[in-house]
Amino acid sequence: MSATPEVPATAAPADTASTAETPTTAASTTRASSTTAAPADTASTAEVPTTATPTTRASSTTAAHTDAASTAEVPTTATPTTRASSTTAAHTDAASTAEVPTTAAPTTRASTTAAHTDAAHATEIPTTAAPTVEPHSAEMRAAEAHGIEKGPAMTAKTVLVTGAFGQIGRRCVRLLLERGHTVIAVDLHNDGTDAAAAELAVTSGTLIAVWIDLLDRPSVTAVVTAHRPAAIVHFAAILAPFSYRDPRTAREVNVVGTANLVEAAADLPTPPLFVFASSAAVYGSRNPYRHPDRITARTPVHPVDQYGEDKVRAEAVITESLLPHVILRLGGVISPDGAGRIDTDALLLMRAMPRDNRMHAVDARDAALAFANAVDRAESAAGKVLLIGGNETYVLLQRDLEDDMMAAAGIGRLGPRTGLPGDPDDELGWSFTGWFDTTESQALLDFQRHDWPQTVAWVAEAQGRIRPLLRALGPLLRPTIRLLLRAEQRRDGRGAFADPWTLIAGRYGPDVLAPTDF
Repeated sequence: MSATPEVPATAAPADTASTAETPTTAASTTRASSTTAAPADTASTAEVPTTATPTTRASSTTAAHTDAASTAEVPTTATPTTRASSTTAAHTDAASTAEVPTTAAPTTRASTTAAHTDAAHATEIPTTAAPTVEPHSAEMRAAEAHGIEKGPAMTAKTVLVTGAFGQIGRRCVRLLLERGHTVIAVDLHNDGTDAAAAELAVTSGTLIAVWIDLLDRPSVTAVVTAHRPAAIVHFAAILAPFSYRDPRTAREVNVVGTANLVEAAADLPTPPLFVFASSAAVYGSRNPYRHPDRITARTPVHPVDQYGEDKVRAEAVITESLLPHVILRLGGVISPDGAGRIDTDALLLMRAMPRDNRMHAVDARDAALAFANAVDRAESAAGKVLLIGGNETYVLLQRDLEDDMMAAAGIGRLGPRTGLPGDPDDELGWSFTGWFDTTESQALLDFQRHDWPQTVAWVAEAQGRIRPLLRALGPLLRPTIRLLLRAEQRRDGRGAFADPWTLIAGRYGPDVLAPTDF
């Protein structure tokens, strides 16, 4: 179970650390010549011989910079395809893409050529299914009756997506492809991204995977210039808590990488819509006793950690560029991704968060729909900051979220007394989450399609055969976990309250706290 690290929503033993996108259960790594975003997987590139008339191509390459995956060309039975293959790599969750067999008429294309290295490949995945258009719901028709344009795109467009194979990214890419768009999928090359690409290979539309490092500015510029997207959806980032291991590298990726993408987009003859995955982390520590009201887009930002500060800075880069843009601030994104994986970063964050901390969760499928609809509803969404959380069933406390995830895993609920409470008198004694007012975002984007019990069931179903075993062991595991958590609290010298940022700074160092001096 994974919650994308846009906002950590953690539960033991499976990783539920949130936003977006986060995907993400591996710790971030440092880099020498290249930087890896968390989580990073790596894989080789392979081309499979074709049994059709020979394919001619000129291959170009670029450097890779985060999760990366292999690219495979699958035998085709169609008339020969001629192409100039482009290469790029990206900065976040990534997956490989493959060219799949097609029985359609020959495709001729010249893909982009990006910059100076020999590490990346781009692959186009043509499919033969007809584009689909999402039907209007009753809610959409009602919104349009009040003057809110909510209709999906009626014509196909080219959309560039970074972090294209992550927890939210790949689900957004699928929606865009099903609507007939051409998707330029920018990400890193690894086994996980290979698997995601294989799933997307059967979707309608055209998928072109490019592997580039977002810190490689010439490569970013080359890809954006060659494809001239009508919209850019930017998920790629090093997410909390993985960013805490190397906050300076995370700052480069999250802010400078965003700036490279924005500058390339701003130089296009027709500037694209820029849709950015931001986070509830921009609001910082939210003491519910002092701030009982819901968070809105107008709530002042006040980040408490490096990651939240990164998002504030990246938002400023976008808004100051004068590009048409939509900023979507994500709550705690929940999906089965990373089920059964435990890492020390996610577990520390779980221990640090007050049990009575407010958490507004969102199903990863609904989050993906919000981004896809933002692309297709540019007229009404452009210029907005919108909050992406689930419907009222997702308005939770941290302890309830963790217990529901524990039950989904099969272990069972640990109970309301597990963990430490937040201090009602401490402004900084809380985590960077709160409850959103999603009225405007839902009216514009119509994305809340699931209820919390459906998300919990989705996570439970994904556990497979391990869940019955954990249910059988639950009566032994639950008291053991409670004892371990209490022992860790004593070892860490914690008092009556959670005091999360003292614990986090003690583990990772002062650079993880805002304001930063780098």
